[in-house]
Amino acid sequence: MTLAAEAGTQLEISATGVDANAALDALCELVEQGFDDVETAGNETP
Repeated sequence: MTLAAEAGTQLEISATGVDANAALDALCELVEQGFDDVETAGNETP
């Protein structure tokens, strides 16, 4: 997932539904991690 936003851009994220809180938590974590490449996460060689 990518987001074309420069560093310092303020984002407003909202969600509705039964899993809204879990979705917001996951999205906030993703943003805080700088949108790390989740497709290759865990596939690094030591």
